[in-house]
Amino acid sequence: MIRSLAELHCRIKHFDKSIGYYERFNKTNLRSDAAVDRAIVDTKLLQFDWRIEQAGEAEAGELSDERKAFEWSRYNACPRVPVRPVAAYDLGVLQLEAGEYGAIQSFQRAQANPHREIASLMHIGRCFAKRGMNDMAAGTLQKALDKKEVMDDEKMDLHYQLGCVLDSMERREESIGQLRLSREGHRLPRCR
Repeated sequence: MIRSLAELHCRIKHFDKSIGYYERFNKTNLRSDAAVDRAIVDTKLLQFDWRIEQAGEAEAGELSDERKAFEWSRYNACPRVPVRPVAAYDLGVLQLEAGEYGAIQSFQRAQANPHREIASLMHIGRCFAKRGMNDMAAGTLQKALDKKEVMDDEKMDLHYQLGCVLDSMERREESIGQLRLSREGHRLPRCR
């Protein structure tokens, strides 16, 4: 009954009451239920998302940073166990956003998942580029391009990323070629 109340309050966006009922459920059972603990975290994330939607631009940026910090704190609270390739990709994305160097290792593990292999290679290339290791970044991005057979948004993004890396290496002609392949006829932002 208490758990149902918590779920209903979450649906009608009474997030604080929902969290209170979930915590009460755990206290009543005299032990912590992993599913309820996960529901508490999910409810807090939904609350962040709802507050971001309701906020103005300036406040939304701050709330978004708070949300990322909350997610990162939940990650750091977890015991270190071997990470499955599916989870490794999500972990790598969070680490990359936070500027953590462990992102490369997470993306390397994520390559074992065939559905995330190319995206993982692209993110590894981005990590190398952020560290100023442009030769390794270019090689990794080229490897991802070689594996990608169909021209889609992901492949165009790979061409763009590689073009930016080549530009930072002052290999202008190759850079221009990659950027042209990226978006024929579309205006591109300047490489960062």
